[in-house]
Amino acid sequence: MMPGFEMGKMNIRMRNIFIMFWLLLASLVFTQSCTKNNSNGSGCVVCANGGVCIGKVCTCSIGYEGSDCTTLSATKFLGSWNVTEKGTNSDTSKYGLAIQSIPGSANKVLIRNFYNFFTLDVSGTIVADTLYIPVQQLDGKIVIGTGYISVGSSSQTDGQVSVRYEVIDTATQTINSFHYAEGDLSAASKWKR
Repeated sequence: MMPGFEMGKMNIRMRNIFIMFWLLLASLVFTQSCTKNNSNGSGCVVCANGGVCIGKVCTCSIGYEGSDCTTLSATKFLGSWNVTEKGTNSDTSKYGLAIQSIPGSANKVLIRNFYNFFTLDVSGTIVADTLYIPVQQLDGKIVIGTGYISVGSSSQTDGQVSVRYEVIDTATQTINSFHYAEGDLSAASKWKR
């Protein structure tokens, strides 16, 4: 091989490394520019609470939402609700319940007076517009469910939550379902402000 040929390969490698370095540097600059506050709409606002700017839009961490990830997803669920429900093993019932946040958690909540029965608070997790009620045993019963909020057009305080859940009595094994299982003839529990 000719010595000049080897040197030419070396120059090409160096040039490629140099180009890769500048491309990497440029991508870092563009990625960082996405987090700058830009009020003229040409870039992302600052994405708070661990949110990431992708394509000039904030993608928020679980528990947060909004254009800049500063709104807790649980906020629209918090407060008092008027419940109307009829289960597979219960008559139509109307009662009130309350949802409160757990301090220090972005998406964990406690539901007070759930099922108009529990003396202990039922725990839940909020992800976007969904309330997840994990399996838990309280006061001699097992509860599990999922609720979806539909927010009214005027504000987040005039929404409605449709909750599909079931309660199992641990002593009798009786199941009271609120359209939790597909095919049961009950309706989901309706929560309104």
